[in-house]
Amino acid sequence: MNKGQDRAVRVLNLSGFFRRMPRAVIRWQLDKLNANECLSLVVNMEIDEAILQRALLACGAEVVADEIRDDLRQLTLQRQPGSGTILELDMRGRRCPAPVIEARRSLSRMVSGERLQMIADCTGATVEVGTWAAHSANVVLLGQWEQPQGHVFLLERRLANA
Repeated sequence: MNKGQDRAVRVLNLSGFFRRMPRAVIRWQLDKLNANECLSLVVNMEIDEAILQRALLACGAEVVADEIRDDLRQLTLQRQPGSGTILELDMRGRRCPAPVIEARRSLSRMVSGERLQMIADCTGATVEVGTWAAHSANVVLLGQWEQPQGHVFLLERRLANA
């Protein structure tokens, strides 16, 4: 028995999207869910798996079921615990180590489970953010990817013993 079977399900059909996922729409739909609801996300089979996974990670979605129906993929999603708040930090145009310093400052004001999505175009940011997160007891680097506007980092604040 999967986790989503005993829940009411809302449907979001994104079968026309191939290269980009409308993260704001997915996040908005997830935020509207009640405790006993799941979101059924319908996408094309041709969707790039990396694009889909980055979108779900950024939205705080947890996949509880994944089915294939009539050339479409249907993912049953629920909101990850602690994924309700995502603060965005734009550090484009700032040189290193400013992105790490500002991210550390922002995360220090957040509670455990809250997330920070940071965009930086500094060439050293990928190494510096990764190293900082790996050596920090209170920060987890959930993902990083490159977009035309710069490197995007998804960080989560965690308590040292959580």
